[in-house]
Amino acid sequence: MRRLDKTEPLCLEYVQWVKEMEEKGEKHPPLRSQHQFYDCVFMDLLRRQKGCCAYTEIKLRGDEREYQPDKFKNGTYNGARSHEGELEHFAGSLKEEKAWLWDNLFVAHEKVNKSKPKSRDGDPILKPDTKEYDPDELLHYDLVTHQFTAKDREGRNPDEKERINQAIEDLKINLPLIVAERRKIISKLLNRISLGVANVETDQFFTAFEMAKSRGQNPAESQKLA
Repeated sequence: MRRLDKTEPLCLEYVQWVKEMEEKGEKHPPLRSQHQFYDCVFMDLLRRQKGCCAYTEIKLRGDEREYQPDKFKNGTYNGARSHEGELEHFAGSLKEEKAWLWDNLFVAHEKVNKSKPKSRDGDPILKPDTKEYDPDELLHYDLVTHQFTAKDREGRNPDEKERINQAIEDLKINLPLIVAERRKIISKLLNRISLGVANVETDQFFTAFEMAKSRGQNPAESQKLA
C-alpha cells in the first residue's frame, strides 16, 4: 500500500458543497453512487490511486482514459465512470453524519470493502494519505506467502507490531483472492527480471513489487512460485 497524495482535489464544486455543509453543521446525505458528486470523487481518487484499490493495489478494471486530468473541467467531472470498485469510508464511524468528507474516502475493490469490519474504524497507522505513513517503515512483504505483515525493526514494541498486523487484517490487504492474484503477478514480474528483461514495470501491486525487487528474488524461487 503506497502513500497517496490527496491534496488539491479536482472536484471543486464538491469541495465547496462539503465546505458549506461543514460550516452550517449539517448532516451529510448518504454516500450513493447516484449522487451528482459520486463520479467526480470516485474518478479523482482513482486517478491518484493509479487505477487500483487504495489498500490492496489490485487493478480495478476500466478505461484509464476516463480518469485523466482533461476529464476534470471547471471544478467537475466530464467523463464516464467505467471502473469497478466502490467509494469507501476509512473511518466507518463518520459514515452516518459526515459521509462525504474527502479525507475519509478512498476507492476500494468491492470485495475488500464488503469484507472490512464495520464495527471499528481503520487504524490511522495505516492510513495511506497521511504524512506519517511510510510503507517501508511499517510493512514487510513475504516472498513465499506473498502476504504483508508488520515489519520487524529495532525499537518496535510488540503492541505496535500487533496494531499494524491488525490494521493489515482490517484493510483486507491479505484477502485470499488478493493474495492469489498478487502471487501470480509478482512472480511473473520477478521471473522477467531474472531473465534479464530491462525496465520491468507494473500497473498494480506497486508496493509488493518494489519490496520484492529491493530484496532480490532468487530466480529458482521465482520459478517455484509462478
